[in-house]
Amino acid sequence: MFLESISLLRILPCLAEPGKTIVIGKPDRPLTVVIPFLAALRDAINATWEHRHQLKPATDKKQAPRHLDVFALLPQTNCRQCGEATCLAFAVNLILGNRLLEECIPLQRDAAYNERRATLEAML
Repeated sequence: MFLESISLLRILPCLAEPGKTIVIGKPDRPLTVVIPFLAALRDAINATWEHRHQLKPATDKKQAPRHLDVFALLPQTNCRQCGEATCLAFAVNLILGNRLLEECIPLQRDAAYNERRATLEAML
């Protein structure tokens, strides 16, 4: 992850466009190395727009997975091979991005969990 946080410095009303707000923040790292990539992002957005008639828009709202939903699909052996004390703790850390699904050894090695693993991969 490039950017961990942005410190909020000020919030001002936009005088040019009433109803809008100006937010001023300071990133925890300089953005100078990211700026050149924004042009590529602009080009990707424009290319997507130009080919929009060939694409199916994704309009379905997706809900972020809940830790209990993830936990229900884990082996629930509390084997600790992932480094967590319980499968529930592992589920929470998966959602927070602190753990990888591959760290659940039983899920990776036992073919009985193949369908559960595929569902988790799609969720996460």
